[in-house]
Parts: sequence; structure tokens; C-alpha cells
Amino acid sequence: MSKHAWVLFACLGILCVMPGSESLWIDEAFVGVWARTPDLLSLWDRLLQDPNSDGQMPFFVLFSWSAARILGTSEWALRAPNLLWGAVALLGFYRIGRQWNQPWFPLLLILSPFFWFYMNEARPYAMQIGLGSMLAASYSAILAGKNPLNSCWAGQFALSGWLLCASTMLGVIPFAVVCAYVIWFILSRRPGVTTGAKVVMGTLVVLLIPLGIFYGLSLIRGAGGARVWNFGWGSTAMALFEFSGIAGITPSRFEIRELAASREWGLLALSVAGPALLLGTGYLALVVAAWKTRTFPATKAAIALLSICAASLVLLTGLAMLVQWPFWGRHLAPAFPFFIAACGLLAASGWRAGNAGMRLVLGLTATTLLASSLLLRFAPWHKKDDYREASVLA
Repeated sequence: MSKHAWVLFACLGILCVMPGSESLWIDEAFVGVWARTPDLLSLWDRLLQDPNSDGQMPFFVLFSWSAARILGTSEWALRAPNLLWGAVALLGFYRIGRQWNQPWFPLLLILSPFFWFYMNEARPYAMQIGLGSMLAASYSAILAGKNPLNSCWAGQFALSGWLLCASTMLGVIPFAVVCAYVIWFILSRRPGVTTGAKVVMGTLVVLLIPLGIFYGLSLIRGAGGARVWNFGWGSTAMALFEFSGIAGITPSRFEIRELAASREWGLLALSVAGPALLLGTGYLALVVAAWKTRTFPATKAAIALLSICAASLVLLTGLAMLVQWPFWGRHLAPAFPFFIAACGLLAASGWRAGNAGMRLVLGLTATTLLASSLLLRFAPWHKKDDYREASVLA
């Protein structure tokens, strides 16, 4: 068995400890209500009338309802379907690793606190990370020059893209960005596109039409996410905070939320300053690696992957500003695989071309991210809101 396969199987084993059985918090409780809908007809009727953001997640709601018919509706059972999407994400990174001859690439997800956190959430974000990883693998194949634009490539791209768009309306944003880059690549490089690929992509366009109508109707009836907070640049900062992997080595989300709500900006800055400096050094090392290895194909690919993530962030920020809706890092979950894959390629280039100091910083950064992941999953101060105990008291 190859090194690539051994790493993949080891990472698949680690997935099993990511979903937990602690109390559902309020957003997850909505999924529990959907999962207990008695039949498919009632589920569809609720989807067509739901005024909340859950009504804009048709594939996720249908998948969660179907999984509950098999696994039940306990806390763990509602999170357990994430194991499938975690495996899909690892498979996507396995494919990227093979494209760039980096067998350790699935470990990037195991080191990621963002991945650990949403693997333990009965929400659509693990699904989006999985589908985003397959999209990133499709885009990376173009960058690596490993795959012709044939029907096999188009099938993976179209299936993961359509399911991503169906998982939540916000999935349309990163998928549209990736599509724009692929179209630009085809028009500028003029690679051969097989007839089979054209048929698959044409089918994708047709299948996106009813999905667009569904989302259009949801917007007409006023469906949308909660607006507990006002929109501000704190949304963008929080997205970057989550993507960075710092969450496990800072105070809990509840404490950070309370400090932000009370506008205790000085205390908030002090509480994250040390961890930010620690991980910031690692990301600075990646910037240095990008500069030193700017002629490497892997570095150029990393910049292209980062541009997908950056464009998605800019587009989501613009739309959120337009409708005054606060977004968080989880709303960019489909773009996260592009970010983490880019970091992996930059780390590989930096390790190859760097000195002992560079390698030491990269190694310490990986260790810090793993510690952050484990703390976020197992530390008692990072536990979810305990609605189970609240219901007992009530």
C-alpha cells in the first residue's frame, strides 16, 4: 500500500473521535426538529414554508432527515453523518496530495481546529467542507496539469458543485467563484475539452435552474439567517479568526462573544494576543516561503487557491453589507478547503527550500494547530451551550 493510502486510512480512523454526544445547542436543535418530521411529504411542505435559513438548505435537510431514519435522533446520531462528509473531505485532500506528490496532505484537516469544530456540529458545515474539498481537488488538478478536462473530471466537478449549491444557498458563492476561474482558464489556455465534459457541464447548468427557482422563492417569502448582531467588519475578522485555527487556544466562544457584546475591546485583544502572535509567526513563515519559492509550480498553485478563498470572502462581505446581515467563518466553510490546501502547498515549498529555522517554525505551527484542535474538541471550557441541563431545570 502506498504512503498516500496509509495516511488516508490513518486520518479516517481519527475522524471517529470528532463527533461527540454533548448537548445540542440551539442551532443544532433546529436540525433535530427537522429530523423528527414524520414523512417526506411533510418535510417538503415545511421546506417550502420555512422562514428561516434552514429553508435554504434543501439537500442538508433531506440528508439529515434520511440519516435519522437509520441512526435515530440522539445528539451523537445527529452529528454522526458528518463522518461521511469528513471522509469525503479527506478523499479530496488525498487527491490533491497525489497531484502534488505530498502524501501527508490529509493531515492538514486533522491539524485544523475549524475542521474538528464543525465535524462536531449537527449543521451543514462538515458537508460543505467535504464538497468544497472535492471542488478544490478538481481545481487543483487543472493547476497541476494532471487532468484533462474530460468527462471524469467534469463529473466530479459538477456533482460536488451541484450538491454544494443544494446544501445551502450560500454555497452558490464559492461555486460561482470557482466556475469563473475555470471558465477563465479554458478561455485563456484553450485546453482541449472533451465532448463528454461538455455534456456533463451542460447538464449541470440545467440542474441548477430548479435550484435557483427554489432559492428565489425562499427569498420572496423572506427566508434568511438570524440577525442577532449588526453587520460590521467584526464579521470578516471573526471569519479570519476561525480560519486561522486559533480558537482552541483562546478563551471560549462564549467569553469572546460576551466581551464583544459589552465592547470590552481591550480585554478581547489581550485575551487573543498571545495565541495570535504564536500562530501569526507560522503564517508569516508561509508568506516568507511564498516569496522565496515564488517560481515553484506549487507556490503558484497555492496563490491561485488562495484567490478563490479571498474572492469568496470579498463577495460574501459585499452581499452581507448590502443586506446588513452578519456572517461568520462557518458561512465560508466551502471556501475553507481552498485556504487550507494553499497553506499546505506553501508549507511544502517552504520545507523544501527553507533552512532549519523555517522548518522549526513550520513544525511548531503544526504542533500548535493540533493542540488547538484537541482543546477545542475536549477541553471543558469549549463545551457547547448545555441546553440538555436547561431543559431539565425548566
